[in-house]
Amino acid sequence: MAENQFARFMAEDEFEDLQNLIETSKRTGFNARSLRRRTVKMDHSRKQYTTVYMLIVILGFISVALVFIWTNYFLGGFAWQSDPLHQFNYHPVLAVLGLVVLYGNGLLIYRTLHYEKKSKLKLLHT
Repeated sequence: MAENQFARFMAEDEFEDLQNLIETSKRTGFNARSLRRRTVKMDHSRKQYTTVYMLIVILGFISVALVFIWTNYFLGGFAWQSDPLHQFNYHPVLAVLGLVVLYGNGLLIYRTLHYEKKSKLKLLHT
């Protein structure tokens, strides 16, 4: 009787999810309501994380582009052995690229791609 009352007010897939949560709570001893709250909260935090992560990646590449423009136009460009004074201009660009963008992505790779195999994540991390 109670199941039919819930079924009227919920979509079919939501009702099945609720039934699965109740069965899980009976087996594990967890409260079904708290389990559902955790699931909803986790989905919400995943969306927030993805939004913030994409914003940070975009800002990281913008910072690399701005440092590249700064060294190219205002510090006289890049050179290798022909002009020793301009050899150092590679340093700020590579430092921002490596220390900010690549290290940051390496730190967050485990959380960003949590669904991948750990061996693949380790390879991407290094």
